[in-house]
This record gives sequence, structure tokens and C-alpha cells, in this order.
Amino acid sequence: MQGVEEAGLGEDVLHLWCLPQDARSREQLTEEGLLLLSPGERQTLAGMSSNARVRSFLLGRTLLRRALAHHLDCAPQDLVFGEREGGKLYLVGPEVCSCDFSLSHARGESLVAVARAVGLGIDLEAENRSSQVLKIARRLFAQDERRHLEFAGAQAATQALCLWTLKEAVTKALGETIWQAVGQTAFSVGAMELGWLSAPPRGKLQDW
Repeated sequence: MQGVEEAGLGEDVLHLWCLPQDARSREQLTEEGLLLLSPGERQTLAGMSSNARVRSFLLGRTLLRRALAHHLDCAPQDLVFGEREGGKLYLVGPEVCSCDFSLSHARGESLVAVARAVGLGIDLEAENRSSQVLKIARRLFAQDERRHLEFAGAQAATQALCLWTLKEAVTKALGETIWQAVGQTAFSVGAMELGWLSAPPRGKLQDW
């Protein structure tokens, strides 16, 4: 498990945590995770029928607990989470802090973002979803985005997936679901930059 930043939570710094890439380290992390989960998390785990979902949930929650424990200087098993209506996790204990975090899964990978911020969202997507997402984009994305994709040629599917990832990250930051804002937030995707085509759903543009 790797922390991109090993310092405390400073202003305007985003910390990203990812899973180790070697199988042995992941297996050790899985075994460790079984000891860190709360009773509620264990109950959720017990209700899953797919081995892939069980492993993804276990590794994601273990990564999240390890990352937050590192930044908050506490034991991973002492962290207590609540869940908002849209499914976004928030920290209940051991103490209230001014940081926010976001967790994302995709095809066996997990990614955690931690920052001193209000409203943080991150999304991780598998590249092989791009064709599926392009079909959704042509029906449900904002008009300006659909027009852009029409002229994107061979890059249309890749750019659609990029747009989807941005929308997912924004809706996670807001504590909502992708279907609540898929057509309400709009972005432009260029070779070297991303931009807003719509007004941000909350706050000022510079806050995002």
C-alpha cells in the first residue's frame, strides 16, 4: 500500500492511496482487513454472494482505514463510519476532523483520496467500459457533451469514459449518485486540459 504523500494533511494537498500491485501483499492486506472491519461492515460482507465483490469490499475498506489512520494518527480499527443517503461515507469517530475522503473501486483495484476539504470525490473506471459508457453518453449526457462526442471520431469512447469519471467524482463529492446529475453537469475534454461547460452544482468554479 502506497501513500503518495507521507506528510500530514496540509492545505491544497490531495493524498492518493492505492493497493499494492503484488499478489502476496494484497493477500496480507486481505487477511489484515478481516481484523479491522466493524460489525456493520462484517454484516455487509456476509451478505455478498460474489467472491469478487467480497474481495473488492474488503480491500477497499482496509485501504480506507489504513489511509485515514495514517493521516489522523489513530488505529485503523478505531475509525467509525456513517453513510449518507447517497451512499457517501463520512467519519463519525474517534474524533471529528476537518478532512474529507473518497473511495472508488474498479475491476479489483481501489483508490482512496484524502484532503483537508469539504466535499471530496474520486472515481476509478476500467478502460474496457468505454464502449458501454459511450452508449449511455449519447442518450443522457448534456447536449454540448453529446455534440462534442459526435465529432470525436475514434476517441469518442475514451472521451465519454473520461466525462463519466468526472461526473462520478463530482456526484460523489456532493454525496449523490451519478444518475442524479449525469445530464446536469457538463465538461469539455481536451488533449491536455479539462473544463466546465456548466455551472458547478455547488460553490464557485475555483472551489473545484
